[in-house]
Amino acid sequence: MSVEVKMTIEEKIDFVKSNIPESVYNVFNKEWDEFVYSCSENMYGLIDDETGDGEDFDKYLGIFMTYPHWEEIGDKLQ
Repeated sequence: MSVEVKMTIEEKIDFVKSNIPESVYNVFNKEWDEFVYSCSENMYGLIDDETGDGEDFDKYLGIFMTYPHWEEIGDKLQ
């Protein structure tokens, strides 16, 4: 029997920060922030989000991020 241990958001952030160099983390963090902001701005009006809470955007982004989107990574996985 396996027991699934759920990490808090803070624990996940600490895990990531402790496993990559700080300078690399800072670049990923900045670029990720800009990516999400840019996507949300460019999708304005494309998603019919009745509640305005961004749940649809989060759902679609989560689905999109499930698989690698770079051709060279996809080629390596085959």
